[in-house]
Amino acid sequence: MSFPGRRRRRERRPDPPQIDFTFEPVQPEADEARPQPRRSADRDLMLREGPRFVRVPASRTTAALTVAEHIVLTVIAGSVATGVAALALGFALDERLIVLPASWGQLDWFARKLIPLPMFGAIALASVYGLLLILRGVSTDADVRRFCATPGDAMPVAAQRGEWEKVRQRLEHAGWSTLLFGGIMLLIGLIMLPMDDSGTRPYSLGLIGISAVIALVGLLAVRFLPHTKGTEFYVPDGDFSVLTAAEKQTARVIKAQLAARNEEPPETLPGRWPRIDALANRLMMAGLWAVGVAFVSLLGAVMLRQPCRFCEPRFYASPIEAALAVVFGIVTVATVAAVVLLTVGPLLALISSLGTTRLVREQSVLPGIGELRPSDQALHQLMHQPSALRGLGTVIGMWGCAFLWFWLSAVVEAAYGHVPFSEHSWSWALAVAVALLVTSGVVLINARRDSEETEAAVRAAWPVVDPPKTILTTWAAGRKRRPRRRSSSGT
Repeated sequence: MSFPGRRRRRERRPDPPQIDFTFEPVQPEADEARPQPRRSADRDLMLREGPRFVRVPASRTTAALTVAEHIVLTVIAGSVATGVAALALGFALDERLIVLPASWGQLDWFARKLIPLPMFGAIALASVYGLLLILRGVSTDADVRRFCATPGDAMPVAAQRGEWEKVRQRLEHAGWSTLLFGGIMLLIGLIMLPMDDSGTRPYSLGLIGISAVIALVGLLAVRFLPHTKGTEFYVPDGDFSVLTAAEKQTARVIKAQLAARNEEPPETLPGRWPRIDALANRLMMAGLWAVGVAFVSLLGAVMLRQPCRFCEPRFYASPIEAALAVVFGIVTVATVAAVVLLTVGPLLALISSLGTTRLVREQSVLPGIGELRPSDQALHQLMHQPSALRGLGTVIGMWGCAFLWFWLSAVVEAAYGHVPFSEHSWSWALAVAVALLVTSGVVLINARRDSEETEAAVRAAWPVVDPPKTILTTWAAGRKRRPRRRSSSGT
């Protein structure tokens, strides 16, 4: 009696794949049912759920540290650029290439202050930038471990899983650099101590004490590095099968998407204007060449004019002096050209990329997602290269930094009573600097958020195996060998 009943239930069981995919093309119902298989196939070509590689969203602390890191790097770049431009201006004034009114005779002293202040500022901010790198790495590592503390199918990308090792490397490099610097200063202090008299001996002893403290800090940093954390902290709930499943699922989706493409996509990013891109690249390349020409010409001209720091300036016959005047003129023109080209180029790149993010996000939710898969080079640029908004924020911040150092140098010159700085108020320069720096910060905040959202959309629509298979296999193999090492050490 039970066998016929089972046969009847088997006969009544529906077969959805046959109902969905077998239809008469001439029937009106078939036209309505025709998109159904396409949507089902599109779901197979997308990777928004299940085992996959994702970038863990940044917490508020990580986001703030990332933006601060970008701002400090922008200020460093702006300070160096301001110092180099002031150096070119100073030589142009020394060589009388710029004719000024008699009331502006003190402008040479202004240029002499505008050179060291930005350079010392950049050197001081370099340590702040290194500290922000370490803090951001620690915060990112905490985000990843917090994300992996709960079960799930999403696997953090390799760049985030390796943040703790990057922190250890940065701490080690910083420790050795601090130890080397403190040791050299300590050695210099010990060498100079016997040569000092009673008036300068306290300064030498102070130098020796400070150098010893710096060297001790570096030694402690190298000696007591944080321990390496186990790889089980960087997989969801410590389940290493998620890693293998994410790799296999991602490879399957990539294969299906590549098979669905009708033709090879272009190597460029979608939604960009190739002509504007080409012009922007040429302008930025010309700006870099202008920087190189200015630096080499300035170095050669300075060596001819004053071979050493304490040498008297040398003057030559008329033909050589005329050639030197031409070289200094080239330095000035190349510096101005570099400033203009390296400002206009990123702005053109931003204009060209205005539609890229919007187009990519729109395409990431369209049917036929496999046919729209960009090239591997375009995917790499979308996920890893800085956005054009960040370039815009950097340019704005560099100009704000230039106005800030201009204001500070002008205030110092006014305090000394040098004309024309003592005759004017320079608060407008400070206001412009603050406005530009605040605008740069806002743009960099939006750039970070835009890059994070774009990468999430791209990884969901067109997944990539991250890291490459060879690195992934090595990382997993090291994880598999760990229990054997522990068991051998315990026996």
